[in-house]
Amino acid sequence: MKKTIYTMMTALTLMILILIGQQKTVLAAEKKLNTNQEYQLQMVPGGSETYTFKMPKGGYIYYEVTLGDVVVDGEKKDEGGQIRSSISVKGKIIDQDRIGIYIGQSFESNELAFAPGETVEINLYDKDFGNYYSEKDKHYDIRLIVHYVKKSNFEKENNNSKKKSNSIKRNKTGYGVIMSKEDVDYYCFKAPKTGKYNITATIDNLRDYQVFQVDVLKGSKTVKSININYLEGSKKTGKISLKKGQKIYIKVSSPATTNIGFGAGGSVVYKLKVK
Repeated sequence: MKKTIYTMMTALTLMILILIGQQKTVLAAEKKLNTNQEYQLQMVPGGSETYTFKMPKGGYIYYEVTLGDVVVDGEKKDEGGQIRSSISVKGKIIDQDRIGIYIGQSFESNELAFAPGETVEINLYDKDFGNYYSEKDKHYDIRLIVHYVKKSNFEKENNNSKKKSNSIKRNKTGYGVIMSKEDVDYYCFKAPKTGKYNITATIDNLRDYQVFQVDVLKGSKTVKSININYLEGSKKTGKISLKKGQKIYIKVSSPATTNIGFGAGGSVVYKLKVK
């Protein structure tokens, strides 16, 4: 009797392990990622793999991909192969590694922000410059992680016009990301009382070559305009007189941004505060 029970339990355990293995295989086949989770992947020569994730609410993301080893017939090699990557939404490439990475190298994308719940794709593909090895049993070991940085009072995409502007409150710091020179963010501030207000704009991810512009509009008229580069870091617009209930629009852009498509350094993470 005991032997029968032991045999049944062993068989049940084996079935559970098989089911777990099958479930992992299904999840891998779907290629759906969670943010802030590291994935160890494999890709065959000349291969191309696409992974997706849902954009979280309230913050920005950036992805990091590392080419670990080239494995040929079970043996690790110290050369051969090159991996490139890109990130896209609805078929449009937002950022990409135009140079490629070799063994032991990593690529880190720009900071990017999309509408909450948006399906985002990361594509990895093998350039295989030089085609060092002709063996069939060859693969790349790859590490992939989508970093998610949560921020309170973060911009809500799509806010690229006055009509779709985000509301910003007095003494509340708002965060956002300018992803390219075509990207524009709008905010609307409604004066709680008559008085003079000042807007402080800061580059939050201070790096070389970053620059962005803040314009303050009353209706269609620009009343204040400032440019901030990576050496300055932060600036104030100067005082703006408003009557109670009067609205102004704050336009944030980065017309000089040109590094998109070459990894970290092209986008601008900023913060705004009205006092």
